[in-house]
Amino acid sequence: AYTRLGRATAQANQFEDALAYLQTAQALSVRQGDPRGLAEARRSLAAVYISQGQLDEAASAAQEALDLADGVGDSILRAEARLTMANLQQAQGHADQAKNSYEMAISMLESADAPQHLADAFAAKEELERNGADTRVLSAIEVQELAQPYIRRRAVRHLAKGRVVIFAAGTGNP
Repeated sequence: AYTRLGRATAQANQFEDALAYLQTAQALSVRQGDPRGLAEARRSLAAVYISQGQLDEAASAAQEALDLADGVGDSILRAEARLTMANLQQAQGHADQAKNSYEMAISMLESADAPQHLADAFAAKEELERNGADTRVLSAIEVQELAQPYIRRRAVRHLAKGRVVIFAAGTGNP
């Protein structure tokens, strides 16, 4: 709750209050042994530091948020931490690093949705085949029992044979 309050306060440009709320969230997360809460608090602190031009503090907070998010294993949390790092890199004038970080975050977010994308693809395949369409599902994520791996030549070959091709969970090309 303190992290959300800190973010809302920061959006209202009340940065001193935002820092106080986020530091409280950080302390509570440490006390409770909550790495997810700590990652969210550190990421939010980094964002406030960036907006205030305190880039050294932002770098420390953003890196810790990334490390904690990796330890938690939540791809959404990792992507959010990576986005904060990209914002920091951009503020530091490191455009190429920022671009790479943005692309990594997008890839993480896409893979977080992968199970739903796969489920939707298989539902569409089933419906298309029920209506007589020869259908293949290709995926960048290996699910060999259910979908063929995405290989560009294979996709083109299926299309040339008049098959419907459903791309599920990406092609591995951000």
